[in-house]
Amino acid sequence: MLKKGLSSIIVAYFACFGWSYVQAAETVFPSSGILDKPVSTLSVLAENGDTRAQLSLAIAYYYGKGVTQNDGKAAFWATKAAEKGSADAQYVLGTLYYHGRGVAPDRGKAEYWYRKAAMQKHPAAQYALGAMYSYGDGVTQDYQRAAQLFGQAAEQGNADAQHALGIMYDWGKGVAQDYKKAVYWYEQAAKQGNAGAQYNLGMMYARGEGVVRNSKKAFGLFRTAAEHGLPEAQYSLGDMYFNGESIPQSKKEAAFWYRKAATQGNALAQNALGIMYMRGDGIPRNDMMPRAFCAS
Repeated sequence: MLKKGLSSIIVAYFACFGWSYVQAAETVFPSSGILDKPVSTLSVLAENGDTRAQLSLAIAYYYGKGVTQNDGKAAFWATKAAEKGSADAQYVLGTLYYHGRGVAPDRGKAEYWYRKAAMQKHPAAQYALGAMYSYGDGVTQDYQRAAQLFGQAAEQGNADAQHALGIMYDWGKGVAQDYKKAVYWYEQAAKQGNAGAQYNLGMMYARGEGVVRNSKKAFGLFRTAAEHGLPEAQYSLGDMYFNGESIPQSKKEAAFWYRKAATQGNALAQNALGIMYMRGDGIPRNDMMPRAFCAS
């Protein structure tokens, strides 16, 4: 069975349970504090220096809501509001600099604006800044600083930070290794639907780390994460069906979940499914399929 790894959950900046944390999911900008007014009204207010209108206009341009999508204008208005001290705008601007949306990519400026927002206890900014420190992305790698920032955001209910903090405790990075605390934070994030946390919590139950070993709970968590589209969970679920761990063995179900993960590029699932095709193990034999996966 797949061992959760210190590799990439934010490499692409975000897989789900390894070491990348910064882009782990689609960027979602704040909705609270946004003015529900026509863009024409927002423009007048923003030109007159209204900070909330400037932030609202930045987000409208970023998403193309009520106006033609324009990253440059999103960055322009985010800058105006950020310079006036809006924590939400500082987070938005940091993200634009991080991804190079409407501005040239600049990790230094991304860190600057994330830090400004984090100092105002902005949870998403604390998480994003923690991700940069955990990965050494534009800053000197510092696991202790990362864990501190993740903890601040996690206490405020940020699911990505709760998952990340769980990983830190799981691996003993920046904090003393503590499986029980890892389980606690995985649980908090899993309750909020974080697929990576659901998967990692399943791994804890599968191996009996921080909890009593329980394959049935592991299966349930893997299935939930797999249904959310996480390839690592799909592979692990396929493994459980293949081996009949705590559930009736089903090569058909194993092949189904291996295929789901394989089509997303999971090498372990591609290998497992290729062997099944090559041997005709539970599915019709097909000598060409293993080659197809190798080619991909």
